[in-house]
Amino acid sequence: MTRLMVLSMLLGISAPVLFAQTQHVHQPAGSETMGLIDGSKHPELVGDSAAYRLVFLSVALPLNAPPDARERQKSHLQALGLTDTDFTTLINTLAGFREQYDSMIANYNRAASAASTAGTPVPNSSMTESFTTFDVPNSSMTEPVAINRAGQVAGQYLDSTGWHGFLRERNGSITTFDAGPNPSTQPAAMNSKGRITGTYSDGSRTHGFIRRKNGRITIFDVSGSIDTIATDINSEGQIVGEYFDSGYHTHGFVRERDGSFTTFDAFGSAYTQVTGINTAGEITGYYITDDFSYPHGFVRQPDGTLTSFDVAGSLLTDAEAINRAGQITGDYWPGPSFVYMNGFLREPDGTITTFNASSTCCVNTQPVAINPAGQITGWYGSSPSHHGFLRQPDGSITIVDPPGSIDTIATDINPPGQITGSYTDKQGVVHGFVSSKFAHRHDHEDQDQGEDQDRRRDERD
Repeated sequence: MTRLMVLSMLLGISAPVLFAQTQHVHQPAGSETMGLIDGSKHPELVGDSAAYRLVFLSVALPLNAPPDARERQKSHLQALGLTDTDFTTLINTLAGFREQYDSMIANYNRAASAASTAGTPVPNSSMTESFTTFDVPNSSMTEPVAINRAGQVAGQYLDSTGWHGFLRERNGSITTFDAGPNPSTQPAAMNSKGRITGTYSDGSRTHGFIRRKNGRITIFDVSGSIDTIATDINSEGQIVGEYFDSGYHTHGFVRERDGSFTTFDAFGSAYTQVTGINTAGEITGYYITDDFSYPHGFVRQPDGTLTSFDVAGSLLTDAEAINRAGQITGDYWPGPSFVYMNGFLREPDGTITTFNASSTCCVNTQPVAINPAGQITGWYGSSPSHHGFLRQPDGSITIVDPPGSIDTIATDINPPGQITGSYTDKQGVVHGFVSSKFAHRHDHEDQDQGEDQDRRRDERD
């Protein structure tokens, strides 16, 4: 099987997963709305997940497609140079993708129609106060991705030149930054000391970066990689993520504070994606094995020991975040087909609790962050109408929608319980927000060990 076939098979099977993954880029409503991305002019601004989805939708046909449509599909795929056997396999894979995609859309539309007729159920309560909204000056989109214990918020914003990073202090002041000369900086995470990590594209490849609290930025790449993607950073300054090799396989990595790297593959997989690391150095994420089965969750201990896990009866399991206690949250797809995703909470002993943020059937739930107290945030719904949510340790769920929002994506929650994210208003403008509704004043039990020592080291950076 050719390399292109392997890549096509991997992406084909993963396409529904890509459709479901958290997308922090809101698309403003209306073709004339400022900030709407024209992919033909600025393809570098289109997120990978959205780009993959569009590509597969453009070539995926049901098995009963008419002959003229099948011929057009064949002309598009001939460039891959596949054998007849591999070509048939790819056609069937794409047909399965199309069937699953159409089924998911149909299920959502039915649920939305029923909710519209009967009145949309509201889980527990709705938040209507304690929101702070903000915009980076001269931006068309402001999208926070992380909030730390001090209330600092990091994220990305879009202006007429491209994507840039920002850091918002608790007093509301905002500092913008670029990891390099090309306007393509996308922060992914921030630790309790204000260090920010993420990715930067120079137009030819993607690099990882770290921005220290004094503003100094270091670009880094895993040796032998063609792309390096940083996804999280802990209070010790360890950075995790994944990198692509020349064979388009992905591997996990840990970057230490001194710049050294440790790379790993989850159970010899062809595709390892790392999503989170806690203070103790425990790492979580998900992987796809060499037989191109569906994703499984994993947790990696500091000594390198790996444990694989799946939600019982699931088609796939995606771990998204881990807190200092070792609790892991993420999403899973109930078998046997791709219809909608639910959330899960995995305890350190392996016990898994599942949940859905909506009481309406067949609505996607995407947890993305968990704090030391076990509070989980994320979003539920489908584009273009998402709602943020907060799940408490007792299982109760509350909607997190800023006033005037028509689409909310909650992205992170800090130890005191403040939630950050972005929302779209009725004019199609995307703003950042911080919710302090459930924040508690005293969180001394959540203090990271070694904080004073780290603060002194930060001051020397």
